[in-house]
Amino acid sequence: MWEGYLKVVGQSCPKLNTLKLNCFRIGFDPPFYVSDDDALAIAETMHGLRFLKLFSNGLTDAGLKAILDNCPDLEHLDLNHCFNVNFSGDLEKRCSERIKVLVRPGSPRIFDFSIFEDSDTLDSDHDL
Repeated sequence: MWEGYLKVVGQSCPKLNTLKLNCFRIGFDPPFYVSDDDALAIAETMHGLRFLKLFSNGLTDAGLKAILDNCPDLEHLDLNHCFNVNFSGDLEKRCSERIKVLVRPGSPRIFDFSIFEDSDTLDSDHDL
């Protein structure tokens, strides 16, 4: 869905270490969107990621494997509402060994409004 944009961002920002991608859709009933395109674009171009948040993304275990294979510094992975991820094979073990903070697809925390915050630009001294 966003793979073209993600590739441009990854190629343009080689030192990128944080990515938050909110793929929120109205309604959470099956069938869920299934695609590893975003995950493969991230794996291909964003090797320096340390923090990755993919809210309600369509990635599968194959996409997660590609990210783990190509983002060796990743330590915080938020997969909330990524219901196509099942942690099959050795993915569970790989995540537990490498990822310091893992938010699973079924996390009770549904909405995180921090995606709208930018700590670099928010300044309490500015008049609104």
